[in-house]
Amino acid sequence: MSTTLYDLVTNALDRAGDLDNDIWSRSEMELYICDGYDEFCRRTRILYDQWVIENQHVLGNYQTDLERQLASEKPGWSVTDEPFHITAEHEKNNGIGVQYGGSYAGPAVATSQGAIDIYNATTGNTDVEAFMPGGRLPEDTIDLLRVSYDQRTLKGRSSQQMKTDDPNYENRSGDPQWFIYDKYGLFNVRVVPVATGTASYDTVDGQWGTLRQRLDADSAVVDTIADTGTNNWGILRYRDDVHPMGGRDGTLTRVHPSLSNIVCERYRLGRSLHHFAFELPQSYEKYIEYWALSEALNREGPGQDHDMADHYRERFEIGVARAERRKREMNIERLAAFGGDLPYLNFGLGDPQAPYPYGEPF
Repeated sequence: MSTTLYDLVTNALDRAGDLDNDIWSRSEMELYICDGYDEFCRRTRILYDQWVIENQHVLGNYQTDLERQLASEKPGWSVTDEPFHITAEHEKNNGIGVQYGGSYAGPAVATSQGAIDIYNATTGNTDVEAFMPGGRLPEDTIDLLRVSYDQRTLKGRSSQQMKTDDPNYENRSGDPQWFIYDKYGLFNVRVVPVATGTASYDTVDGQWGTLRQRLDADSAVVDTIADTGTNNWGILRYRDDVHPMGGRDGTLTRVHPSLSNIVCERYRLGRSLHHFAFELPQSYEKYIEYWALSEALNREGPGQDHDMADHYRERFEIGVARAERRKREMNIERLAAFGGDLPYLNFGLGDPQAPYPYGEPF
């Protein structure tokens, strides 16, 4: 059974001997629990995830940061690449986006991919260009590990290095070779050259609902998985060949192809405990409670006890060290790629070398 915010708060209050909330209210303890959850994930970088910047037409379906935040907190709501303020580059010059309370962000050509498909089907025009310069990572991102395009790792470059190599790099288009993460705003990634090969997504039959089945190249049903076994009915809940982006729970809504697509690998914070279950292993729950107890006992007022607060903070640090040690032990067993560097393999007398006369000209 998944652990919820209610469970964590109850356990913390029980450890503090205050289930009746004579000293600490549940709302106060909730703040400490959420703070400890973020601190633990940020320190240990324990939650790995992937985020796909769809190499398709730039879409926009929100106007303000508030709308984006609400959509990101509600299961089933989607957030697109850009705010829907402007639809073309020339609108940046006349200030249309700013004039109506927006910004210069964009342009977004439509609110959904389906709108572009309808436009093309209605007009017979397929000239809507698909250029994807990059995109925005979710705000729960802690660190960016790797960016790949078409299953090929892109090299990270600073904007200054990129400008030195090619002053006109922002106007190049083709297959991306590099990515930049330091110039275009917080959480924004840009690929260079700008991607132009539109990723081939599956055609969706319908405008709403859950993904129930997929057809392969031979038009055969891949699988529709119900609650018990594999049947010809039910909800498609998982696929073995895709990463469970955003968490391990829930139903599939969109399958991202690896070909001609931009995939970002990252460490992230846990999802909001007010809307989702606790994502860390059960053995780590107590460390989040220790952080909450340390904060509760350290604040001024009734129940303040600095010695006990320091005790619980030390136990929280033990949990952080435990998680970091477990990650290091797992990384030792990783397989190295052919032709890659093996920094953990070295010889006591240095790398082996041929005898001195070998290869010398006479």
